[in-house]
Amino acid sequence: MNNTAQTTPVYTFIDRKLNVIASPNAPFPPTELDNQPPLFYLPPLQTRSPQWYDHNLQQLPLVQKYPVYTEVLRRLNINSKSVPLECVAGHWQLHRDFQLSWRSLQNGLNRLIFDLHEASKNGSAISPWFRFSRFPSPDSFGYLRSHRHRHQAATAAMKSRDTFFPLLALLSMTIWHAKKCPVILRYPDLEEQPAWVHFLVCIQGHDSGWIESLR
Repeated sequence: MNNTAQTTPVYTFIDRKLNVIASPNAPFPPTELDNQPPLFYLPPLQTRSPQWYDHNLQQLPLVQKYPVYTEVLRRLNINSKSVPLECVAGHWQLHRDFQLSWRSLQNGLNRLIFDLHEASKNGSAISPWFRFSRFPSPDSFGYLRSHRHRHQAATAAMKSRDTFFPLLALLSMTIWHAKKCPVILRYPDLEEQPAWVHFLVCIQGHDSGWIESLR
């Protein structure tokens, strides 16, 4: 046995009746269940704790409990005591540099998700089992807005920060589906550059270093 081989994590989706729904590592997605639980929204921080599977928010099991802050994600590595705030015209807000940095990250992730999702749709790779439902976006929690009180700005910044992780999980889920798409499979699938990375970098024009930092 090769002790240096990396272990591929297996994520299993289970509903409230303890029925196994699917694993992202499975070769084929299962058929759709008859009775789906209702769409629900959690406080952003709670998405990093184990949750019951929700068929409408399939990305939640992929949210990292302990995020790895790669170079491109380092801007999110703050806590309630270190959140960078500034007072402008009597109102509190996340520091402007962080606002711009977070908005750039949010836009970049959304573009990756959009390009992979569109490729999957065009290639008929998406099963009806996959519902492309989004958790509320980071900016909906107020990191781009000003607030009357400092604690309000800090709370908005932390909720916004925590909402990036469901967005990253949606990207992971979209990559899993896109990897089976004929549009993606036409490109060489190499260890140093998987086919989906080739598609994003060479066809869609995304920055290769930025994507590598997310992997």
